[in-house]
Amino acid sequence: MSLRPDLMLSFNDPAAAPAARHVMSCPGFAAEYVRLESADAYSYSVAGESHYLALHDIVLTDGEAQLPGAPASRARDIRNTISFLPRACGVTGWSKPVARANSFTALYFDPAHLSKELGPRFEAAALQPMLLARNPRLAATLAKMQETLASGAPDDLYAEIICMMAAVEITRWRPRSPAGRLSQRQIDAVLAQIDANLATNIGVSDLARTVDLSRFHFARAFKCTTGQSPYGFILSQRIERALLLLRTGNAPVEEVARAVGFSSASQFGRAFRKSVGEAPQAYRRRLE
Repeated sequence: MSLRPDLMLSFNDPAAAPAARHVMSCPGFAAEYVRLESADAYSYSVAGESHYLALHDIVLTDGEAQLPGAPASRARDIRNTISFLPRACGVTGWSKPVARANSFTALYFDPAHLSKELGPRFEAAALQPMLLARNPRLAATLAKMQETLASGAPDDLYAEIICMMAAVEITRWRPRSPAGRLSQRQIDAVLAQIDANLATNIGVSDLARTVDLSRFHFARAFKCTTGQSPYGFILSQRIERALLLLRTGNAPVEEVARAVGFSSASQFGRAFRKSVGEAPQAYRRRLE
C-alpha cells in the first residue's frame, strides 16, 4: 500500500520539510509518523483508496480544514484530536503552526483486508468521516503507535497489533453528530470582534451579543464550530499576536503583554510558556 498518494503535504518554503518521517507497513495496514518543527505554513490533502485514521499533536496560529459538504474547521489547539476518513473521502486544508514540535500519526487501512479480517463486524459498521474529533480510548491506542514509530525503529509485530486494535475500535465508534454550529456569517463577525479587541477584556456576553445569542447557546455553538471554548480560542489568538509582536518588534515583554490583553507580564509569561514551550524572552533571543 502506498502512503504518499493518500497524504500530500505542500510547504510554502520548500526548506521547511518534516523534521522526521517514519513509516511502517504490514499486510492490510500502513502507518507513518510525521514531526514538523518549522512554524512555516503548509497545505495538505488526503484522498485515496484506503481508510485514513490520524492522531494530531498540533497547535496552530491559523489554519482551516474542510470536509466536502461540511462547515470548515478553524480549530487551533488540535492536540489529542482524531480524524477518520473512509475510503475515497477526502479532506483539504492549510495550517500555520505554532513554533513547537508538532506531529501527527496516521494509519491507513485496506478496506478489502478489513472486510476479510473483521467480517460481519466491518460490513455492519457505518463508517462516517470525522474531523478533529475526540475519543480518549482511540487516542490512547494511537498514542502507542506514535511512540513506537517516533522511535525510528518500530517493533513491527507490536505496530501490527496496534493497527488491528485501532481498526476494531473504529467499527465501535459512534460519535454524536454536532449540532448548533455558528453560520459562516456569524463566525466571521465573532472572529472580527475578537481580532479587533485582543488588548481588551473580551467577555462571552460581548461576543454573544454580536450574533444575538444567549451566552450559553453562543458558548456551545462556538465550541462546536471551532473546536475550542471562547476562552481557549481568545487565548490562542493572544499568543499568536504576541508571537508576531515578539518577532517583528523590540517592545519590552511587559508592553507586549498589555498589547495582547494580559494584565501582567507574569500572567503573560505563564500562558506563553504553556502554549509555546518557552518563555517570551527565550523565544525572542532564539530569533535574534
